[in-house]
Amino acid sequence: MPEQNVKQAWVLPSGEALENPVGTAPGWFVRIRNGEFAGKSVVALPGPPHEMKRMWTDQVLPRLELPASGLYTHTFRTFAIGESHIAERLGAALTQSSNPSVATYARRDGVHVRVAASGATPEAAQALAGPVETAVLAALEGHVYGTDDETLASVVGRLLTERSETVATLESLTGGLVADELTNVPGASRSMLGGAVAYTNPVKVLFGVRADTLESAGAVSRETAIELAEAARARFSSTWGVATTGVAGPEPSEGKPVGLVYVAVAGPDGSHAAESMLSGDRRVVKERAAIAALGMLWRRLSSREPV
Repeated sequence: MPEQNVKQAWVLPSGEALENPVGTAPGWFVRIRNGEFAGKSVVALPGPPHEMKRMWTDQVLPRLELPASGLYTHTFRTFAIGESHIAERLGAALTQSSNPSVATYARRDGVHVRVAASGATPEAAQALAGPVETAVLAALEGHVYGTDDETLASVVGRLLTERSETVATLESLTGGLVADELTNVPGASRSMLGGAVAYTNPVKVLFGVRADTLESAGAVSRETAIELAEAARARFSSTWGVATTGVAGPEPSEGKPVGLVYVAVAGPDGSHAAESMLSGDRRVVKERAAIAALGMLWRRLSSREPV
């Protein structure tokens, strides 16, 4: 071990070491007993966000002597609706209220809508927020896929598991990002059978896309996206097949513009594809395309009965 790392073990005599389950440097928790700042606490945590956030939740919050008043927050995660459209649907009566408050946040996986309320107790705050939550859900019907820490992939995985259904992927544009999202959920092996990156045309043909489709419609097309999704379903014997194709940039391809994306889902009720024009650099286009594919699968799962 480098000598420089020894200082990670230093702790003030009056302090507690805070366990770091995802890193090497512990934190400190010090209660000030005397002097001008008696009754206060000092918390020192590592800087990396994935370490700091976990330690704050698991190690610090249980040690804090919080006031009796309560704060309640609940976040609704949406898909395929913009921030301005959400504000329009919610109206001024909701968005301009201070307690409860409603705030929107644009994220990589869609717009998050947070309802927050404060009261004498956590239970009172939750009761105050209740009618506003009901109004938000009604205004955003058909676009809310989950709440709080849920992701599109976790919701999709739960729906598939509940139905004893499975999914497989064949990706071109996204290079495996859809499969990465699906397998990033604990227990994914119950629903995610497998996937492959069919990036070049010869590999697309190898997996089952027809050569004449690629010649007539091109690799970046609705027809190719559908054939990729159907090939994924056939090759892996899954209930659902998901596919992506498009132009990530920075240069156009096949005479088609940067940001043109097709995602497709093949399932028991047929095959469907959607076209989108996405903005951003190469990585952003790929990530947004992966989210679009998962969102399409979520909608298909939500709108039909299990097989």
